[in-house]
Amino acid sequence: MKKAKLSILVIASLLLLALAVAGYQKTGGTITGKIMPADGCLKINGRSNLDSFIADVPPTGIFVLKNIKAGTYQLEFLTRQPYKSVVRTGIKVRDSDTVDIGEIILVNGEAK
Repeated sequence: MKKAKLSILVIASLLLLALAVAGYQKTGGTITGKIMPADGCLKINGRSNLDSFIADVPPTGIFVLKNIKAGTYQLEFLTRQPYKSVVRTGIKVRDSDTVDIGEIILVNGEAK
């Protein structure tokens, strides 16, 4: 009887541990960067062969795009006048990694 109770307790403990570990695993990667001037960009549109997303731009211009599925992305920074939209390609995201694409500098009518 004691052996059966102990076995059930061990199995239940292992099951809870497995569920806890699965819940804490990171999925996807992160893309970070900074847009200057921040008020010149309306949205960030991201696309890969398997996924797409649209993100708002924080007032600071510093963006952190989390839980991005692994793949190679194109980011388009949709701007307001007088700025032109900016496109960055070939951004490789891997699970649990952070990719910093640096500064996106908006210039009147063109991007650097």
